[in-house]
Amino acid sequence: MNVLVTGGSLGDVPVIQFLKLNGFRVVTSGNIPGDVGHQYADEFILCDYTDVIGLVKLCQKIRAVAIISSSHDLAAIAASKAANVLGLPGYDDPQVSEMIHNKDQLRDALHVCGIRQPPYWIMNSERNLDSLGKTDYPLIVKPVDLTGGNGISICNNRDALARAFLRAQETSPSGKVIIEKLLHGSHHGVTSIIENGEVLWSFCDNEFFIYDRFRVSATTFPSSLTTEQISSIEETLSKFATSYRLVDGLLHAQIIVSEKDIFLLEICRRTPGDLYPFFVGMVFKDYYLESIVSPYLGRKLPTPERQLGVSMNYYARFMLMPNRRGVFEGVNNRFRSNFVSVFPVIREKTFIENPRKSTLEVYFLEQASPFSETFFTHMRESITPRIA
Repeated sequence: MNVLVTGGSLGDVPVIQFLKLNGFRVVTSGNIPGDVGHQYADEFILCDYTDVIGLVKLCQKIRAVAIISSSHDLAAIAASKAANVLGLPGYDDPQVSEMIHNKDQLRDALHVCGIRQPPYWIMNSERNLDSLGKTDYPLIVKPVDLTGGNGISICNNRDALARAFLRAQETSPSGKVIIEKLLHGSHHGVTSIIENGEVLWSFCDNEFFIYDRFRVSATTFPSSLTTEQISSIEETLSKFATSYRLVDGLLHAQIIVSEKDIFLLEICRRTPGDLYPFFVGMVFKDYYLESIVSPYLGRKLPTPERQLGVSMNYYARFMLMPNRRGVFEGVNNRFRSNFVSVFPVIREKTFIENPRKSTLEVYFLEQASPFSETFFTHMRESITPRIA
């Protein structure tokens, strides 16, 4: 039985491997033949993951029993539209999918639900900036339809705001920009599985920004969130899922705890990137991946085999990133630690065109004591890529 995974990025590798281990023939698509995920698939067929008509025709050609979105927001929207045409399971209504994966629509939807979020303004013209008046800085400016920190800026005055707006608008496929009040606090990922509009279970981490303040470069488990905070987050996600009649499956969110208040920053319904399922799998083995994939296959969600959220050890994921353009020639590793595993992503002699979008290697760690930002800073200083 053929399953189409609409991309072959690093974030798609866990799903591809899981499907193959469970007896499916995996076909990947996308417009970058060199993406790391394609080497794990049975076949790669060139097709942009935003091309809905192309995806529909490709699914028909290979007689796909399921279509699974690549690990990108725009891919999630297109896959939901293709699945709707084909009558394949696992996706929300395409309008709901588009709402979730566009920052402006999501902000308005959360507002309707009464869910706490940062103060925000949505604009498509620089002339509208004057309507902000004497808004307190700093502000964060983002394209509404991109992820991974692309096109994002922080500004501390009106002139910087104008430059940030133009940069975000030029980067955005739609030309729309969202401006938010910049909050300070602890950042967390909350990945959950929902069933019948309720959070069945959740996994919460701490996020660290070691290389780039807009891109997560390390995560740890257990998180520093309290039991009460986790319960509050789960209630919020269940409220959102119920309000918009989300289908069973993955619901991933990013939050910030600022001055003890919890703010919801992002939500997505596609697989988190940078091998996040392998990170969760260090604690819960294959349960998370099975929960992600099952709805697309028309299967019921698996039942958790043990109490979730309890662990005797501490776990971490660290992404090694380049600091400049150039040819990747390997890694100098002076870091004294035992890794659970290391996943090489980019081959030696590969030219790094965009360092902000590149992950060289992913490290998974386990130890008996908590991880800290100092620990990851030391990793960054001790594991250095050679870029010529």
